[in-house]
Amino acid sequence: MIKKLIFSLLISFSLVAEAAKLNVGIVVDPPFVIQQNERYTGVSIAIWEKVAEKANLEYRYQLFANEDDVIKAYNEGTL
Repeated sequence: MIKKLIFSLLISFSLVAEAAKLNVGIVVDPPFVIQQNERYTGVSIAIWEKVAEKANLEYRYQLFANEDDVIKAYNEGTL
């Protein structure tokens, strides 16, 4: 699970130079990412939001069904 968080953060930081607002790919995986209606919470979300706040980053979450879809979207340049 920690590997997933690190992977997500690395992908996100690699996009900082390319976009004003980051698309952050997430996969629902309690307790790391929990979906409550249209809102996301969990350990990974809390950590990401602290990092984004400290770095003054604008972002939006993009929900994926699984980690493979996140990697595919990144490789295709849509994330």
